[in-house]
Amino acid sequence: MRDCHPAVGADAADLWSLDVVGHELILEGKKRSSIPYQVTAILLENNNFTSECEDGTTSSSCAVKMQDQFMNFHGYLKWAQLEFDGVFVRRQRQTWAGADRRKSRPTSIIPGDSGAVANFTQSGSIATTSSITWDKFAAWVSTDFRAFDPEWEAWCKDQMMGRHATRAFGSQHGQDVYLLWNVFLEKVMQGQPGFYVESGANHWARMSNTLLYDKCLGWKGLCLEPNPMYAKQLQENRSCHYFGECISDKVEDLHFSMKGVMGLIDPTGSARHTSVVHCRPLSAFLRAVGADAVDLWSLDVEGHEMPVLEGIREVSPTLYQNIGVLLIENNKVDVKEEDTLMSSQGYMKWADLEFDGLFIRRQREIWAVRPNSSIPGEAATLPR
Repeated sequence: MRDCHPAVGADAADLWSLDVVGHELILEGKKRSSIPYQVTAILLENNNFTSECEDGTTSSSCAVKMQDQFMNFHGYLKWAQLEFDGVFVRRQRQTWAGADRRKSRPTSIIPGDSGAVANFTQSGSIATTSSITWDKFAAWVSTDFRAFDPEWEAWCKDQMMGRHATRAFGSQHGQDVYLLWNVFLEKVMQGQPGFYVESGANHWARMSNTLLYDKCLGWKGLCLEPNPMYAKQLQENRSCHYFGECISDKVEDLHFSMKGVMGLIDPTGSARHTSVVHCRPLSAFLRAVGADAVDLWSLDVEGHEMPVLEGIREVSPTLYQNIGVLLIENNKVDVKEEDTLMSSQGYMKWADLEFDGLFIRRQREIWAVRPNSSIPGEAATLPR
């Protein structure tokens, strides 16, 4: 596209529609370019191509995930997943991401994507302006921040500044800090409380996406983990409401394979070390603790994510309106199918991380195409 600019005397575009029957990955050739796209919105077909997955197989899901990560790399979020196209809109600013172990300043788990910080309202909507700089944040952590659990203060400060040499505790790939920096920073610095759900809580500290929000920030929450080997420590070491059950689309008993960190629903019950566990939908757990809104939901249930998400749409269709941010593991699901579902429920895909999709509620409902939406399930709303 850059080569076309001189021919027409244009140096920017408002809309680029790219539909070249599976050849869309020509974009990959720009991956190492230092020249950012000067395009506001890109309508990118993602229906006719495949790419290689980490396990050596090829699939369209891996291609969509790679395309989403590539667009993140160049500063775009996925506003919506349509039937045959992804709608990518340029972010209002760059993100802080990841943590370079050799430096105190942020670098990216989306390679090349680093810069200023985002701000969101409590419901997850993007704030258009920000006065928060890295230096201001660093000063706040150093002088004003006090951990909810004083025994964890040193760990909290190191974690929040991205200074850990290892990730023995907290998120496996820095998701907890990425969320803090890019989604919840203004809320946290203003001392506002929050509520989280971690489904697939697993170990109370290792590979936990919510440990930081519990020990450091004092958020209330739910920890759902059906494997009894983790029950005692979750109850003793975390402040969240613990349930030794699994999350599903309805109230039911399912076979669960007790594989430690890789525990998962076993549809046939034929795997070794399988037990029958009780499962409920998210709405039932929230009612049990008197919670009506969720700031952060971390969903990691080893391939059972889609039934859980679809169950909310069928059983509690208004619940999505009260969930601001979802971090959903997506390396064992059809990424396009998941993105389509989340688009239909009012979410944009802020980023596709190494193993997770990060979804944030849009500020407003979208206007759909005449009365029927090109995003299945998205209600058509017209301006008044």
